[in-house]
Amino acid sequence: MNFSLFSKGATGRTLGVDIGHDNLKVVEVEIGRNRMKIHKAGMAPTPIHAVVEGQVVMPEAVGMALRELLTSMEVSSRTCIGSVTGANVTLRPIEVPRQKPADLSRTLAVEAQKYLSTTPEENYIEAPILPLPHDAEPGADMPVLLVAAPRPLVDGRVQALEMAGLDPIAMDVNALAMIRALLPHVPEVDSDETPLTVAFVDLGASYTEVTIVHGQTPVFTRTIPIGGTSFTNALAGVLGVDFDEAQSIKHALSADTTEEGGPDATASRVIHSLLEELVRDIRRSLAYYASTLDWESIEGLVDRVVLLGGGSQLVHTADYFGNVLQMNVVTAELPDDGVIQVAPEAEAVLRDHQPTYLIAIGLGLWPLYTRSEKL
Repeated sequence: MNFSLFSKGATGRTLGVDIGHDNLKVVEVEIGRNRMKIHKAGMAPTPIHAVVEGQVVMPEAVGMALRELLTSMEVSSRTCIGSVTGANVTLRPIEVPRQKPADLSRTLAVEAQKYLSTTPEENYIEAPILPLPHDAEPGADMPVLLVAAPRPLVDGRVQALEMAGLDPIAMDVNALAMIRALLPHVPEVDSDETPLTVAFVDLGASYTEVTIVHGQTPVFTRTIPIGGTSFTNALAGVLGVDFDEAQSIKHALSADTTEEGGPDATASRVIHSLLEELVRDIRRSLAYYASTLDWESIEGLVDRVVLLGGGSQLVHTADYFGNVLQMNVVTAELPDDGVIQVAPEAEAVLRDHQPTYLIAIGLGLWPLYTRSEKL
């Protein structure tokens, strides 16, 4: 499945650019026949206060920071794929009467009003057609994936990319880029050919995004206002240290242990208090999703939770989540299926920070999937 809020053709090397609240992540990829090679990867801090609730409010500052990062990486490409994310991005499967794709835009103008808090005209809207269920009756409605993002959210990111001297050939959605990078890592069906349901949990800097995927279709998203910065700010406030020192303390702690004494005891209690709140919200999200389905539906039973994002790199995070949720929880890794190859220069960067770069890698995969769909 592929999607873009707008797109144009891609050739040669391309950049996947993930503009986060705390960091800018870039990967340079080269698309071959049914494969992708990551040549370079790099990260730099996002200018302070430049991104607010997913929106780039200081595009010139972000553009300058991106330009400096690209120079330090010595990348040759200027074509890129960017993305949007945040609570105001709508991503949900809906059903519409069967019709030709050319007629779908008129239908969306009416259907989208049911799901948006603003008018359709204030959003970029697309709806890629989804496969019909195997048990669909003749004449059944057509499933589509409604994707909408406020125009200022998209335009601010495009402006930042262009100010960096880049040519954005597509704007994607973080959740879809994540699925594109990781779905080969998670089987679509189990041994009985039953579609699996997987919850991807992106532990970002400002918030956590929960995306539930059934088979290969995203069926539920929720944004939780707790992220890595929440932990750092809490540590800084309680311990009386600055932000950078609090970051260092956070990265040295483990998610599944709390020392009873010593200098780390207070810091561990702070981390665990927020972790418990975050896990409660994740559990509520999974329960709410299940409650929207028929009680007999296996679609509501999440088979696995996959963690990604910078927060997933806190030591033993997957073990802690698994113990509390009583579920199979793993930290995301790139699938070892030969589709994605990594050059030695990029391998040195990704070795310890792979979960942080997965959105950018999924964006880099966009041209590969686009071309495959056109064949």
